[in-house]
Order: sequence, then C-alpha cells, then structure tokens
Amino acid sequence: MAYLIDREDGTQFSYRDGKRWLWLLTPAFGLLPFFFIARFLATGNLIWTLGPLILLYGVIPVLDIIFGEDVFNPPEEAVPALSADPYYR
Repeated sequence: MAYLIDREDGTQFSYRDGKRWLWLLTPAFGLLPFFFIARFLATGNLIWTLGPLILLYGVIPVLDIIFGEDVFNPPEEAVPALSADPYYR
C-alpha cells in the first residue's frame, strides 16, 4: 500500500512500507521463550534455558551491528499517515 504524503512546501511524495508484511512476525518473537522451554523439556539439556539470554544479549546485538541503521524507516512526514492506518495499531 502506498501513501501519498503532503509536504509543507506543497509537494507530494509517495511512501510504501516494504516491510509491511514482516510486521506480522512480531508476535513470534514473544513465543521464543516457549520454544526454548520446550527444547529443554524435550532434551533435558540445560543449555536451552540460556537460549533467550543468548538471543537477546548476544545474537540480536551482533545482528544490529552487522546490519546497522535501517535506512528504510519512514520519513517523519509519513508517520501520521501510518498511524492512521489500522494495520499498524
């Protein structure tokens, strides 16, 4: 979905969120602790209980360093239009 955004100088530009459908994966992140608990219960290996800590304090920060700042963030002018879209609520 493309949004037509009016700028203060009277011009318009179009913004499209290329990651719109990836936002649906957000709830999966909250289920990860249950995955690690299930792996611990299935294997009995205590290393699985460290999974959430390793992920949150190890893997994600390293990925953040590797990928850096997201250059595809919406411009400030597009934020009100995105906020009005029920999909992003």
